[in-house]
Amino acid sequence: MRPISIVLSWMRGAPAKTADEGAERSTNGSVSRFGLVRNASRYLESSYRPPTVYTGDRGRHATWLELFFDLVYVVAVAELGLLLHEDLTVTGILSFAGLFVLVWWTWLGFTEYTDAFDTDDLVHRFGMVAAMFGVILLTGTIHDVFHGGSAAFGIAYLFLSLLSVGMYVRAWHSIPSLRSYISYVLLANGAGALVWALGLFVPEPGRYAIWALSFLISISVAGVYLRLEDIPKRTSHFPERLGLFTILVLGESILAVAVGVSGLNWTLVPALTALSGFLIAVNVWWLYFGTIDEFLLDRSFQAESEGEWIQIRKRIVAHVLVHVFVFIGIVAAGVGVAVAIEAAAEAHALGEGGVRTIAGGLALFLLGSAFTDRNTLESLQDEVFLARGVAGTILGSVALFAPTVSPSAFVGGVAALLVCLTVFEGFKNFLDENTTERL
Repeated sequence: MRPISIVLSWMRGAPAKTADEGAERSTNGSVSRFGLVRNASRYLESSYRPPTVYTGDRGRHATWLELFFDLVYVVAVAELGLLLHEDLTVTGILSFAGLFVLVWWTWLGFTEYTDAFDTDDLVHRFGMVAAMFGVILLTGTIHDVFHGGSAAFGIAYLFLSLLSVGMYVRAWHSIPSLRSYISYVLLANGAGALVWALGLFVPEPGRYAIWALSFLISISVAGVYLRLEDIPKRTSHFPERLGLFTILVLGESILAVAVGVSGLNWTLVPALTALSGFLIAVNVWWLYFGTIDEFLLDRSFQAESEGEWIQIRKRIVAHVLVHVFVFIGIVAAGVGVAVAIEAAAEAHALGEGGVRTIAGGLALFLLGSAFTDRNTLESLQDEVFLARGVAGTILGSVALFAPTVSPSAFVGGVAALLVCLTVFEGFKNFLDENTTERL
């Protein structure tokens, strides 16, 4: 059989014909075109898979698409860090924090959807790719939000909100048993998107107030875990996704150290400051991942009574939402370390802005992580919780007064504090494990 006959047979989706039959049918161009269209249609049908709830065994992990999706937030977090680096005043810090919350909220919305619903067909992939492009557009507008360019930021944010609503509409259509839950999400997100869109027609600074209202409406969706019974009880990988975002923001801290030492005149003081900044990042990683509860949601979905389930839901909501303070703290501390390295290289004191971002950022991280870990099914021991609270309070007090200090001495002292805290927690966990084994 001639090769062209084989190709045409495949295009028609029919068994291969003889050479004469193939030649005869190949003279009819419409037949071959029809075969190509029919096979293309079959391909599209096979690539369509409506959303379902994933209820497989434990061990679910982030998909390659989810990891790819997170890459655009690396750029967004870097841009937010640059914005903070340029303005370390109280106003600059508050502006950075407000924008970070909005950017993180977009990540949280898509992450919650992909955790609740299991689908990886062409429609979902196109939606996620479109969301990635939306985040890129959002990132490009961050710098001008408070300098007369908020409309572009608002349009990009609205685009992401409408994409999220579209995904939930698809889930509503595909999973009738969860329509009560999905309708609540659509109502909150849809109303939030509508109010946000109205804000585009209001000049600054009134626009910011309307957008704040929009965010409060959208965040009311968290109440679904406290009110409805038919939420998707699935095999979850949400704690892993939060951990991956922690790695993402920690990467910005490492980048801050790397940028700070690039082209540095390697004298002793700047080098020690950079080393201390690196130790801060390492200990932040150690403290966070030393207590992570990877199966938090999986175990919570196994609650036997409704009363127990309601209590667990409250803890889950608190655990997830307070993470935003953990992330803001990590990024702020990384920016502060970069400023301290620059100050050490130029042989001048670390001003109140640098002190405030390092001490305040780490205070947010310690207090936030203590609270999030306390709201898990295997919460922090009282001594560890208290130690983080005391260390966070000390750093918070330093941030409040923000004295002018030596950059190397300050960063070194903060690193020493975190090292002591890490050693204490590790030793306490060791004693508890050995006590349990003896019992």
